[in-house]
Amino acid sequence: MLIETVIAEFLADGRYRKLSDKTNRIYTYVLKNFHNFCKTQEQTDFEKVDSNLLKKYALFLQEVKENSTGGVAFQFRVVRALFGYANREDIPNTQPFKRFRMPKVELPVMQFIERDEYDVLIAASRGSDKPMRDSSIISILYDTGIRVGELQNLCSPDVLGDRGMLLVRGKTGERLVPVSRHVLKRLGQYMAHERPVSKLANIFLTDAQTAMTYHAVALMLQRTSKRAGVKYKSPHCFRRGYVTQMVKNGADLFHVQRALGHKTLVMTNRYAVLNEDSLKQVHLIASPTRK
Repeated sequence: MLIETVIAEFLADGRYRKLSDKTNRIYTYVLKNFHNFCKTQEQTDFEKVDSNLLKKYALFLQEVKENSTGGVAFQFRVVRALFGYANREDIPNTQPFKRFRMPKVELPVMQFIERDEYDVLIAASRGSDKPMRDSSIISILYDTGIRVGELQNLCSPDVLGDRGMLLVRGKTGERLVPVSRHVLKRLGQYMAHERPVSKLANIFLTDAQTAMTYHAVALMLQRTSKRAGVKYKSPHCFRRGYVTQMVKNGADLFHVQRALGHKTLVMTNRYAVLNEDSLKQVHLIASPTRK
């Protein structure tokens, strides 16, 4: 079977399984590049793609396209998914990934919001034209670790103030996330005094007709960071900061995983960016030999 035929069937299967438009676009882009490379190697037969061809493609991405090892690994996850589909559909192939090993990927130290940065951002939010909204967003992101997309989806019934919880709807389904009372108080002030009257159910609005988007949240944080005199960090850094601070404060990683909505501890563990001093502090509190 031709490589392009298998790719077309794989992409059609993704649409059938209702993968997101973003995922489908990424798959299409990556597999188009892979197919084009195979053609340069005069290989059009899917059944003849072997581990040697994959090694050549990895070198091509690294040395010619100058992709990082992380970028190469990301693209090969898509190619691996293509062969996984072929195996499930009994499409003949050499199962090249059985003999193919990716170069070791060096995981970068991820940026996160530290507690002192959070404090100055909260202080700087008072200089905004929408101080209650902006301080509520900053405090919810840091206090709960929810994603910006989940923040955007929050509606009034999702705020379970009497239980100290938020009902969050994300890509892993619904979950209850604990939220501090002082954060709920800040949110209540925004909803009572600053949120415009609107037909929209979303809590956080740019104006009466527009719910806040990821770009709007990022732009607000850029402006707040500038007023605070600190380096801008993306909204997702609040999520990493939440994990790191919770672990430093002695939280159980399994509970943090549940709050984040992660299916496994692997990603939760990556989010916990602990330096040497932090590790010493955690050990001092939680050492198994501590009396």
